[in-house]
Amino acid sequence: MQLVDNLQEIQSRIITTETCQMILDIYGVVHIKGYPDIIETLDQAKKSLAALIEITDGKGAPVLLDLREIRGKTREVRDFYAQPEATQYYHAVAYIVGTPFQKMLGDISLMISKLTMRTPTKLFLNEQEAALWLRTQVRP
Repeated sequence: MQLVDNLQEIQSRIITTETCQMILDIYGVVHIKGYPDIIETLDQAKKSLAALIEITDGKGAPVLLDLREIRGKTREVRDFYAQPEATQYYHAVAYIVGTPFQKMLGDISLMISKLTMRTPTKLFLNEQEAALWLRTQVRP
């Protein structure tokens, strides 16, 4: 049953955690959609990283992170995601934000943090533009 095999393959590329849903697309990009009004805890962040590692078979991938509905992350969680033990699994990161003002603030923040960042990172208002950029970041 080819159709059933393909369906199972597609389903195996979706992981749901306490804070988000992750989908590995056919181009090798992981789309992460955070649940509304979530403020992720450190324990949840560790589980989310484990899910990213699982969905990419430990190889990592470019990541599209939709921030439009989440409430935020604590400094502890941001620091966790910035550690080399975590960033080795992000080949590139595209953040989706909801307004031009959020994008402007985010761009300023990225300019400041690029001094220490090793991961290509950009902010977008449009998911399609972000996904196209991330496809150029997929490693063989």
